Amino acid sequence: MFIQCDAELPPKGAVLELEIKLPERGIVSLTGVVAWHREEAEGTEPRGVGVQFDSLEGGLGEIVDALVLDYKGVRILVQSADDRDRKALLRRLKSIISTAEVIFASDDEEAQNALTAEIDLLIVDADEDERGAQATVRYACSTFGTPTIALAQRASLGQLMREQGASDILGNPPNGAALRKAVLLRLSSPSRVTQSDS
Repeated sequence: MFIQCDAELPPKGAVLELEIKLPERGIVSLTGVVAWHREEAEGTEPRGVGVQFDSLEGGLGEIVDALVLDYKGVRILVQSADDRDRKALLRRLKSIISTAEVIFASDDEEAQNALTAEIDLLIVDADEDERGAQATVRYACSTFGTPTIALAQRASLGQLMREQGASDILGNPPNGAALRKAVLLRLSSPSRVTQSDS
């Protein structure tokens, strides 16, 4: 498994504890060893480490098998009130992951009602309703740990969204390449990685 690292890379051979959020299964803990490094980004490939898992203990193998059989696809919730913005975001998201189920909410109340542990990614247009966007991001991050991308024209609003728990802040409208990178990064990242003392 590849893990992107923006900070210092753990040494080869380091034991890492990973927590991965699995649909309908919650958080699963894994232990792996750093097998290789990519010291610098290469083209579209980010810097990071390859983690090797020697065994899948505690029934994890059965969980992985069940996930493959039960996989329903990626679910993305988008909070945006503007119909044109929704259509543009839908086109961009479908160009990134054509099979994604994209669910739209026009305000924070509708978004919070749609949020469940089954939502893989939240994208919020923060410019339309700053307070509502902050409330949705805060709720998604604190209740479900949902990876969140906030779209904001102003840097100060982006900072407010980050303080509420947003994983990424992009311009509004978002640059296509930046949106693609953020979506793929958030959908492929473990919930938590820590280096083990053992």
